[in-house]
Amino acid sequence: MKLLLVFPSLLLTVLTSPTSELIKITNKYYISRDPQSFTQAFDLCESRGMQMPSVTSFHQELDIYYDALIDQPLIYYWIAGFYKNTTEYQGWTWLTTDEPFDWTDWRNGKEPSIWLNVDNCIKLGNPVPGNLGKGLWERDFCDNIAAALCEIP
Repeated sequence: MKLLLVFPSLLLTVLTSPTSELIKITNKYYISRDPQSFTQAFDLCESRGMQMPSVTSFHQELDIYYDALIDQPLIYYWIAGFYKNTTEYQGWTWLTTDEPFDWTDWRNGKEPSIWLNVDNCIKLGNPVPGNLGKGLWERDFCDNIAAALCEIP
């Protein structure tokens, strides 16, 4: 089902299903109305023919922030990063491409420690004013909740 919501100076397209909805923010990005786990967010994006973004440069991160998140009320959004812990590889990987990270933007400038025996995922934080450029990524348990950030590939 597709609904149009009219706000005083804004027209938003909302994609709905019986259990969740995505709000169109730009021609490329959608966010979920309700926070959910990493897996739920990934599945939500995939079910709509989208994906969680793999943020591979500061330029791309700024585009996401200024185009999609700057005026949004939620603080954290899942992106496609997770800690892969297999016998072949241990390290941060993009779920959408299965590629290791070659650029990062950890909050406070340093990679966080990994909690073993739990799934570790990455959420993009909406910075407080004046903190843009001081790291927007945080590691969290994948079962914790944040909003889904979906992009049209």
